[in-house]
Amino acid sequence: MKKYFKYLFAFSIVLIFYSCDQEISKSPSEPEPHKGAILVNSTPESFKIYLDGRFTGRFTPDNVPFIETTLHEIKLKKDLWKDTSIVVEASEENPPLVEINYLFNKSMCGSISFNSSPQGAEVYLNDSSLNVTTPAVVSGLLPGRYKVRYILPEHRANEAVVSVRSSQTSNINIALKDTSLWVDYHKLTVPLPSNNITTVAVDENDVVWIGTADKGIVKHKGKSWELITVANSILPNNHIENIFVDRENNKWIGTQGGLVKLQDPNSMTVYTMSNSNLVNNTINTIAQDDAGSIWIGTPSGLLKLDGVPPFTLYNYSNTNLPRKPVNVVMPISANDIWVAIDSFVTRFDGNKFEFFNPHSEIQNPFVKSYDIPNTQISGMGIAENGELWACFTPQSVKANGVLKVLTGGIGVFDGTNWTSVLISGNTNSINDLYIGKDGLIWVSSANGLFKYYDLYRSTAYRPLNSGILSLKVNAVAEDSFGNLWIATTDGLSKYKKYLDTD
Repeated sequence: MKKYFKYLFAFSIVLIFYSCDQEISKSPSEPEPHKGAILVNSTPESFKIYLDGRFTGRFTPDNVPFIETTLHEIKLKKDLWKDTSIVVEASEENPPLVEINYLFNKSMCGSISFNSSPQGAEVYLNDSSLNVTTPAVVSGLLPGRYKVRYILPEHRANEAVVSVRSSQTSNINIALKDTSLWVDYHKLTVPLPSNNITTVAVDENDVVWIGTADKGIVKHKGKSWELITVANSILPNNHIENIFVDRENNKWIGTQGGLVKLQDPNSMTVYTMSNSNLVNNTINTIAQDDAGSIWIGTPSGLLKLDGVPPFTLYNYSNTNLPRKPVNVVMPISANDIWVAIDSFVTRFDGNKFEFFNPHSEIQNPFVKSYDIPNTQISGMGIAENGELWACFTPQSVKANGVLKVLTGGIGVFDGTNWTSVLISGNTNSINDLYIGKDGLIWVSSANGLFKYYDLYRSTAYRPLNSGILSLKVNAVAEDSFGNLWIATTDGLSKYKKYLDTD
């Protein structure tokens, strides 16, 4: 039996080796790789190389190796260009060179049809003038993407990108906004960091100072837009409440983080509660009297600054002022200051505050009644004839136990009596009043900008009937040329009112 297993084991080993030998002998030999090649080049470069309908993963200039030495179709492809094919035989010893110069093939070029509204705009292609005006067609352009810019006097330049394809005409029609009377400035047209403009002022050099709700100050003149923020200056806060230019051309900037005096770009002084006797870091209003003193309104009272600190404080702690925020200050003279606080209007003679009552039916020996229409004043101005103009925001008051709503509008005080009118429409927010150099009254509101020729004749400017950017207007300033600069919640508008014949 042992001898039997011995022979069986030997036979199994022989069988295994025989099977392995048979398996190895059946494996086919690897074919030798093809050694043909084709060289491919183009002008311009970077065309995709296709071999017999399949992308090789290569771009010109390059070679296509390891292919059969037979005829092949080489096709070059590139976005916007017509495909080009050629049949060539690959070679091992001397690979053929396929070289295609597209610059000499006019059929590869395309055209652009230039149109604008209105017509007559000068055409710039990739920042170079073509010396043509719209409408025009320019041919012989290589495929690609081109920047088209139109320039037309009294219109805002505008641009777009157009694609040119081989043997095709691309059409581009750009609308140009009329700037003959109105010019808009916002984040899409100029380097404004924010469209929410809270205030605007113009200094004696016609530099426009723009305050934003959250991005600091922008200094603008000509084509220059300079940003002043917490990050690049000692500005204490990026929320700008107001900007005032004094008679010495100093810029006083009210922020939610303190008061700033800007004498020039390299001289900025900041006053806060931590480095002065400023009673509140939020500055609501700034003005100057005829003696040169600066008056500042804050949520915690009224302050006067004569040159340098300390500030002189007037509030509930040392005067008969109520504990209310000071919203507007309008000096008539050094000893005649109108002060608007929440729900009160007062007049300061240097010693005491005189209060005005909007309710003639209320008898109060300490409060004078001049039939003032409303005490929620948001803006004041002095006309050339000495009259005080004011704008009022709607106000709810209780008179003799009865709750009543005082309407918003504008009023004039002639020294004895108030005369007022209601501003029509949605006037829940009347923000400011400005008296122009020509004597016209401009009222900023949440329902547009209003121009008053007198108390009873006015014109409303809104986006539907003018070039103003927004219904929500916060402030107005004027430069020496007669341009109005209008702060809105959607950007800055410039109105060339001296050109308007209306």
